[in-house]
Amino acid sequence: MHPKQQQTLYNDLRENDMTRPDNQLHEKYPDSSHARMLMFELPNGTCTMFNYQYLISTSCSAGGDILELDFTTHSVKLTGVRLSLLYHKLAEHLPRIVKCRQERFNTLLTEQPIIHAIGIEKKQSIKATN
Repeated sequence: MHPKQQQTLYNDLRENDMTRPDNQLHEKYPDSSHARMLMFELPNGTCTMFNYQYLISTSCSAGGDILELDFTTHSVKLTGVRLSLLYHKLAEHLPRIVKCRQERFNTLLTEQPIIHAIGIEKKQSIKATN
């Protein structure tokens, strides 16, 4: 095969490469979703994500050191400092990731909420009886 023909064949194959994201029109949505997710990242790196639509209620202690989130299937308890700031941002569905930080960072980020612990518990399912 002539080198010019090889180059043309290569260009044709490259342009029709279905592994390129711009050629996968039917495998992805044209825009990002309007569904918002909230991810909790534990100190060991484990992540758990919930959809904001399933957030039933949220409560914050008077001192701003405990924040409780009640989802349909799980309860999440955050402990830390300045969590009332996070509470107000959660009302607007703004946070995407909530991470634990060590207590020694309390003085470094004076204006930001700092989470020391995240507790996630799965709720007991109630089975219907006939």
